[in-house]
Amino acid sequence: MKTIGLVVGHHCDTALEIKAAILAKDASVTVLLDEGDFVEAPADATARKINNFNAVKRLQKAGADVIGFACGCPHRFFAELQTEFTVRLIDPACDSGRLSAAEYAQALLTADVAPLPKPFKVGMIGGLGPA
Repeated sequence: MKTIGLVVGHHCDTALEIKAAILAKDASVTVLLDEGDFVEAPADATARKINNFNAVKRLQKAGADVIGFACGCPHRFFAELQTEFTVRLIDPACDSGRLSAAEYAQALLTADVAPLPKPFKVGMIGGLGPA
């Protein structure tokens, strides 16, 4: 059984719309929602990155096989965020804009759940190596 995590952020209505679209297509899927650190909208890009990182980390720890976002904001730093995790993240937007709830639900449902290779980072201490 597939477990999909959704970072809610300030978009509860969108998250519920995506969740409903997922369950309409496959009722056997478990959908986890994380509202986490999003008490108020972060003022800067670094805070948004940190909030999204923390939410993804919690969803991965909770057992999500694949993780999506109710907000399109992570599209701007999506590649950077994905390098931090072995769980597959699904970008909520494409070159032509934000995906509809039905399109995004389909992308989440059909995403490969095989873990990505362990992130490889350049550290200040210890040089190169797996994180």
